[in-house]
Amino acid sequence: MINNDSIIFLAYDNKTAYGFIQLYFSYSSLVISPTIILNDLYIIKSHRRCGVGTQLMEKVRNFANNSAYDGISLCTSIDNLKIRALYEKSGYKIDDQFVYYFLEPDKK
Repeated sequence: MINNDSIIFLAYDNKTAYGFIQLYFSYSSLVISPTIILNDLYIIKSHRRCGVGTQLMEKVRNFANNSAYDGISLCTSIDNLKIRALYEKSGYKIDDQFVYYFLEPDKK
């Protein structure tokens, strides 16, 4: 974050952080606009299923709505059904136009 390339929103309870969401920023040449990459969402176990994730997701939506960003992208594992349910409840849709690839560099 030294380069100001990320923003983290924290959820607090009595001055103790119990969750966060981290955003990075990109530019889409397809839609010719800046976009947000939702990279991390974490909530400690004691505060899960209490609406914290929904509140953090709403914070991101409001941030995007009140700025120049034209979209928010994210990815998660196929088998993480709980977080997928949260994302879908928050209005996110599975991309049916693009396939994403990932390459791990050879370690020497």
